[in-house]
Amino acid sequence: MRLLLSLAFLSILLGSQQIYAYTITGFDPLNFINTGAGPNATTVTNLDNTVGLNGAIIEDFEDNTLINGLSLTFNGASPGVFTAGQGLWDGTQAFVTNSFAVPTVFTYTPGADTFAVGIGDVETALPVEVNGQTIILDIRNISGYNRVSDNSREVYIRIDREQGDTAITEVRFAAPASDGIVFDHLAVFNSATVPEPATYTMSLIALIGLAFSKRKS
Repeated sequence: MRLLLSLAFLSILLGSQQIYAYTITGFDPLNFINTGAGPNATTVTNLDNTVGLNGAIIEDFEDNTLINGLSLTFNGASPGVFTAGQGLWDGTQAFVTNSFAVPTVFTYTPGADTFAVGIGDVETALPVEVNGQTIILDIRNISGYNRVSDNSREVYIRIDREQGDTAITEVRFAAPASDGIVFDHLAVFNSATVPEPATYTMSLIALIGLAFSKRKS
């Protein structure tokens, strides 16, 4: 009977892991830099400190070489200068999509605990998916989103995996309706402290086994 109760308890605990989900947090660009102003070392440092990116690997899109493990899929677009000059979060260049209604997909093969990126010029609904799971249907509804003018910075987002989530390997910005988007100052971070679901399973089994052994002694 005790074994059945323990197995039932284990099943409940394992099932509860399904409630974990990736979290997304938005940051108002005006917290770091004024509309119309260009980024500089101070604004970038303020951004990193506020969002919590110290120690992260940064892709600044200042050239056509991406950081190791990162790839980008989008038809008809490549890193280039954002002509309006207002959508930049660092440096002088950003990744800018054109108006083709196709998704933008960032793939990071090592897997990350945190994925963050600055976004601008969002004019239509822009869903965000992580590892195939939709975490927000329209990024314009996130707290911190602030569209001051056209072709401007609008929100900096940070996506974190929670306990029980798999590492972030793909972030997809689903196809907007003929809308060009700017992405800049992309960051990935691995804390190496988030245990995988299998770790929880073995830990729970070990705890139950320990409880039974103490009862018998």
